Amino acid sequence: MKRPFSPFKSAWLLLPVISFFAESSLLGKETIAIRNATIHTLTAPAPLENATVLIEDGKIKEVGKEVAIPIDAKLLDGTNKHVTPGFVSVFYPLTLQRESTSEETRTVVVGGRTFTLGGRAPSTRGPLQKVSELVREDAIDWRPLLRSGITTAHVVAPGYAYTAVVAPANFSEENPSQLKVVKKDGFLAATITNNERSLDLLRTSLRPASSSRGSRGPAGTGGPTAPSGSSNQSGASSSQTGGPTPPPELSEEQKLWAEVREGTKPLVINCNNAATILHVESILKEFPKVKVHWIVNGSDVYSARSSIRKENSTVLLSPRIDLIPNSRLRINVPALAASEKIPFAISLGQRPTDLSDSQVSPTFAMSILIKTGLTEYDALSAVTAVPAKLLGMEKSLGSIAPGLQADLLLFDGPPFDVATEIETLLLEGKVVYEN
Repeated sequence: MKRPFSPFKSAWLLLPVISFFAESSLLGKETIAIRNATIHTLTAPAPLENATVLIEDGKIKEVGKEVAIPIDAKLLDGTNKHVTPGFVSVFYPLTLQRESTSEETRTVVVGGRTFTLGGRAPSTRGPLQKVSELVREDAIDWRPLLRSGITTAHVVAPGYAYTAVVAPANFSEENPSQLKVVKKDGFLAATITNNERSLDLLRTSLRPASSSRGSRGPAGTGGPTAPSGSSNQSGASSSQTGGPTPPPELSEEQKLWAEVREGTKPLVINCNNAATILHVESILKEFPKVKVHWIVNGSDVYSARSSIRKENSTVLLSPRIDLIPNSRLRINVPALAASEKIPFAISLGQRPTDLSDSQVSPTFAMSILIKTGLTEYDALSAVTAVPAKLLGMEKSLGSIAPGLQADLLLFDGPPFDVATEIETLLLEGKVVYEN
């Protein structure tokens, strides 16, 4: 006898199919929960003990001690482990163009010894290079950076450049070099020396185009600034036309310098000695709104610190102990900067050796700074929250809070213990590295 059709039985048969498509529609929106961990949020000095951070769709959804974990969440056990934001390299140097292959030679003196090098001496300032337009997708091998905890890099080209912020894209061990530009409108950056020509270019570039009669405008403008009251194209002066001559339209480069002059964006200055700091600060007395990010050695900061304008400056320091000039005494310049209220960030990855030497224990150099005076909170802030704020990206990077990007480091112990290693690294909520 034939059984009657049952709609309920047919519905049960369809459930696996419905479940499959429902699960497929959620692919790419994996939910991850790191629980029972010590979480350094950087939104407060003290970390959260035995807390949970919930990640959904690549962003932090919730963080705290009473977080409800969805039943379908992938769990990462954080017992006896510590979670921090991914490190932000506030200065990652990258050569975009090959140096001159000229057959000319130049002589340099290093440590009292004379060397003859091929190629002409680099110019004080060449044409403006835009990192976002010139950097290749395979310009950075992200493996050493990620193993050192660096998830975002501020790329500064040598000489005269417009910087950009980049991050790894589609990272895997088989695809370690692809990058994406996450912020192309970076900052003007210039290598400045205490050479008078270099300093004059800085003075001229900062000066408004209409304020220097007959003088050359900012570097790269292609000609002198038109004198006030000069004749127009038809040969008639402003008095003959019955009104003032409108100011010439600013070039893109002049607009960038105007932003620097008005303090809308900072100027990144890469300098190699304390004398340059003193000369530049003397020039900036005429331009009090200018904000500077100093790429400078710690020993030079020590020598020139009394002349650095604390309200408009940030020094970008390597994580190392420096020598007091002309002595064998060692000085912890980040700790000194913290005590004297000089804004600072710790710049990771300035040299390839910094990354290769720190692979086993990436926070070792900072642990030495902590043992000699720097607080753990200041040290961690200097590689996360502070760089993110300097780059104008504090709403997406640098701390652990709802809505921010889930670039996170899971350490197998206290972050600044000399034996601590990065156990897991997440980029936008995806595990891309496991030790």
